[in-house]
Parts: sequence; C-alpha cells; structure tokens
Amino acid sequence: MRLHFAALAAVLIAAHAVHSAAAFDVPLYANDKVTAGKARLDALTDNIKYLAPGSVVKLATSQPDLSMATGYVIPSNKGSYWTQEGLSPSSPKVAALKAFVSGGGALLLLDGKVDGDNSHLPLLSALLGYDTKCSAMDIPADTNMNLRLTTGYFAKLDGKIKVKPRQGVSAMICGTGGPIYSAYVQGRKQMSVAIYWPLGKGTVYWIGSAFSIPHLKGYQEAMGAALLTAAAGPAPEPAPKPSPAPKPSPSPSPSPSPKPSPSPSPSPSPSPSPSPSPSPSPSPSPSPSPSPSPSPSPSPSPSPSPSPSPSPPPPSPPPPSPPPLSPPPSPRPPSPLPKPSPSPSPSPSPSPSPSPSPSPKPSPSPSPKPAKKSPPPADAPPPDYLAPPPGTQ
Repeated sequence: MRLHFAALAAVLIAAHAVHSAAAFDVPLYANDKVTAGKARLDALTDNIKYLAPGSVVKLATSQPDLSMATGYVIPSNKGSYWTQEGLSPSSPKVAALKAFVSGGGALLLLDGKVDGDNSHLPLLSALLGYDTKCSAMDIPADTNMNLRLTTGYFAKLDGKIKVKPRQGVSAMICGTGGPIYSAYVQGRKQMSVAIYWPLGKGTVYWIGSAFSIPHLKGYQEAMGAALLTAAAGPAPEPAPKPSPAPKPSPSPSPSPSPKPSPSPSPSPSPSPSPSPSPSPSPSPSPSPSPSPSPSPSPSPSPSPSPSPSPSPPPPSPPPPSPPPLSPPPSPRPPSPLPKPSPSPSPSPSPSPSPSPSPSPKPSPSPSPKPAKKSPPPADAPPPDYLAPPPGTQ
C-alpha cells in the first residue's frame, strides 16, 4: 500500500509540478470539539501537502477569513461544525462560505457520521439553497466502488476501490450532486463515499473517510485532486453569444408605402383627354371638339359613371358646350378625371354606327321589279315575233 501511495503521489507531482512554484493557502479546521485530535490533524496535514503540491496548510480553531484561501478543509469526527460555529441559513459565516466557494474555492467536508445521520447535511443545504435529498448509511459489507468523475485531476485516481466495514468510512445516498466513488445498491440507487456539488465557480465536496486510517486508497487522492482543481482556477467560461434579436429592425425598409403615390401619376391622364378631339370627326361642325370637355362635367356626379350617359351629350347643341369650358379646371383635381376620359373614347364608336344605317339603301335593289311592270298596253301591236306570217291574212 505504501508503494501504491508513493507511486500515485509521484504521478500527481510530476503531472502538476507547475503548482509547486505557486503557493496557495488551505485552512484546516482544528477545533478539538469537532475533530478527533492532533494525530488526525497531523495525518491530514501531511496528506494535503503531499498530494496538493504548493499548498500551505494553516490550522484554524474557528472559521477563518477565507478571502485569500484556495481550499478549506473541515473534518467532523467528534462533533458538528454547524453546531460549534453557531450557524444558521442566514448566518454571516454561511454567507462567507458561500461567497468563498462561488468565487472558485474548494470546500471539503470530511466524514460527519453521527448516529445514523451526517452532521454536514444542514451546512450543505444552507450553502446550496436546496434540499440535497441525502441520507446517511453505514457500509454493510465489502463493496467495490467505481470512479465516476474522470475529468481533470480526478482522471488520475484509481478506477476502483474496495470499501469495507470498520474502516472509519461512511456513505450517503443522495438525490443531488455528482458521485466521485459510488456503487449501485437497493434498486439502482447510488451509494457514494465521495460526492461533489458545483456552486458558482467553485465546488463543495464531501468525502466519507474519517481518516482514522490515514492512507486508505481513493479518499486522500480525491482530497488532493479537489484542492489542485481549485488552485488551477475555474475553467474559462464560454463567451456569451451576441443576441442578434435587434436585427429585425430593418423590416421597416419594406415600407415602400410611398409607392402608392405613383398612383396619382395617372393625373397626367387628363392629357389623353384631348384624344377625344378626334370624336368631332363624326360631327362636321368644329363645335363638337369642345364637346369632350362637357363630358367631364357629368363626371363629378357619380351617377353618370355609366358610359351610356356621356353619349347623349354630343347631340346637345354646340351653344351649351362653351359654358362647361370654364368648369374643366375644377374637375381636374379630383381623381375621377381619368374615369371620364375612357368614357368619351367609346362615344366615337357609336358615331360610325350611324354610317351603316344608310346601308338599308341597297334595299332599292328590288327596283328592277318596275321593269317587269312595264308590259305594253293591251292596244299595242304585238311584237314582231308574234305577228302572223305574211299571206295569212
């Protein structure tokens, strides 16, 4: 076992030699009403220094100032830290512990077994802000535990450890946290001897060994890995993704509502209104040329909207046509002007229609009939071809 311990320590030291140059503080709670005594504290001090190179262990008989600390180790073998420090969920000391962990520190709670319960549970719930749903239990028999946390410094730990009764080790079954070493028991529940709970940038750890046997495989290494993780600093957080939500603002660009403004452009359509001028062609008198202008005069009244209404105005005598000349400027503003312009256009079409009206004149074609009616009078001499041959008389 000594050889294994030395080999593992050598691996940790070689792999993380960078930390030997950078010292970091690790206060160790040393109140004899809570810890098991000097021998236990000495063993813990050696383990911390050996497995967390660069650590500077400082004993504290009450909760110390943690502003410059990297880790804080609290062994509870005889009594309750919660009770001894007079803590409560709203206690300033609890707030200080929470700030320490949230800032990237490692809080290690060791052992805590007491009469089928665990004295660290009230502190865990106060720090995390929720019920950890943990229950303490004894080790019933020899049990193989598997390593569940295999990242970072914990990847160097042994993949399996054997836990036995009467080794000074207790276990817990928790509905929260992540197991470090555990085994499945009682219908797929995980019985763990080491668990962790992330909190802010740091982590709260519980390790079930009382360290009455100082160098049990797995527990001391887990403590060293936890301290080295805190000393290395929190992993860089991913940069927050920019929220491109405001980009929808360009949507107003499709507001080419001004484009409807071109609709008034048909206003030039009055210019086509002169086009009806050809309409006078049917009427010999030049007066009809202004006749299209009267057609707009009815346009203001919606009733003459039907095309037939404009057709009657052309027959109206030319004298009334001049008075409407004055109103044409007034109708131009209203948009309806374009509507009358098409109305006169059909009016010329009827004008050719009268031209076919004379077509009935071909009806005199029966005039040849009077030729048949010109028989000679009865007293007229018969034609030569009907005259009797000579000498018949």
